Amino acid sequence: VTQLFSGKEVSASVYESLSPKIQALKSKGITPGLAVILVGNDPASAVYVRSKSRKFASLDLFSETIQFDGDISQNELIEKIQDLNLDNRFHGILVQLPLPKHIDEDTIISLIDPVKDVDGFHPENVGYLTVGNPRFIPCTPKGIMRILSYYDVDLSGKHVVIIGRSNIVGRPVSILTSLKKSFSNATTTICHSGTQDIRYFTNQADVVITA
Repeated sequence: VTQLFSGKEVSASVYESLSPKIQALKSKGITPGLAVILVGNDPASAVYVRSKSRKFASLDLFSETIQFDGDISQNELIEKIQDLNLDNRFHGILVQLPLPKHIDEDTIISLIDPVKDVDGFHPENVGYLTVGNPRFIPCTPKGIMRILSYYDVDLSGKHVVIIGRSNIVGRPVSILTSLKKSFSNATTTICHSGTQDIRYFTNQADVVITA
């Protein structure tokens, strides 16, 4: 039986649950703040960043988008991140990927304060996720797990096949689904560009996640 999952329904429930948490923080004089760094003029990135900014505004939160031309030097970008690390207005820092080819993404991500790395890409946060004690979970993997949980999809004992091994989606999802937790505990297989017969694995799967 095919069941259609509504991401919009799940997101609405998430935003509803956030409201009292936001108000509790504001009662203490804390307004959550997010700094978003956008480099260059990639249309998809611009749309994604605008969407985040609008959502923050709708929740009466503070966000600021800092945009740079695509030819900004790596050192200039590093200086800005170091400034944001020390800026108490911002509790989260998000560098929109991809970055121009002359900028090393791993270097930039590693210089974000781990406690402000809301994308969960900093090596320290990846480590916490790997040992089953995540500080931040990358948004798409967290969204996938939230949808499965919302619709009571029990992964325990199931064979989950993930298509894709990116550090942004596929690999974090593989960790989350295989953790010995009540919401996961699956047997997880990752298929990728080096997999010779993906159909062989997907035919065995109880759950297939394309990432």
